Amino acid sequence: MKLFFTFDDGHPDDFRLIRLFEKYKLPLMLFIPRYNNENTVISKEDIRNIKSEIIEIGSHTYNHTRLNIIDKKIIYYELLNGKKYLEDILSKPIDHFCFPGGQFNNSSMKIAKDLFSTIRTAETMCLIHNKPIINTFFHFFNRQKKSLLFNSLRNNNLNFGVLNCLYYSSSYFDFIKKYISYSSLHNNNDEIVIWGHSWELTKYNLWQELDDLLNFIFLNHSSEVYKYSEI
Repeated sequence: MKLFFTFDDGHPDDFRLIRLFEKYKLPLMLFIPRYNNENTVISKEDIRNIKSEIIEIGSHTYNHTRLNIIDKKIIYYELLNGKKYLEDILSKPIDHFCFPGGQFNNSSMKIAKDLFSTIRTAETMCLIHNKPIINTFFHFFNRQKKSLLFNSLRNNNLNFGVLNCLYYSSSYFDFIKKYISYSSLHNNNDEIVIWGHSWELTKYNLWQELDDLLNFIFLNHSSEVYKYSEI
């Protein structure tokens, strides 16, 4: 089993994320746009000051634009300029990308493949990656059991009975811990991508749940957490 953590949108609360992941010495990928009409985004200077061996940065378009509803020329602008914005700040290649809202179409996927080494979606409960496309398994948000079961069956990559037993009488966040332990114990070749938004953690008061999960992983599975660039 391999675990990967990614958080999107570049909200100022990402610095709280950085402190938490550094506390447990666990790698983290941050996908950051230049602008976002829905939320504040950290500044160029903030990005430049992220100096950590375990924190990686990927692109999230220039304006946090949903790429499935715009013209192809604008798609190219969003992808190229989101990449160049971060490369100019950090003076190094930006090879990893995440679709805002997980939304894409054939045009945006094709352009993204030309520009980036990996392309992360927001496909929930999916363990199958068709690289460079990287799907996600857990959204760090209090998802309802029905949603997880539906997405698991739709993706056809997890034993329904196992999932149901692990989640039975558990909270969603306890279920995440149980599945990680189950995957590790059974020596599965799962590549589990966990994603979320720091602003969601604040809005829904989920910081303690994340701290508890990272502490659990630090104590039991720290050797199974990898940098996103190693996926």
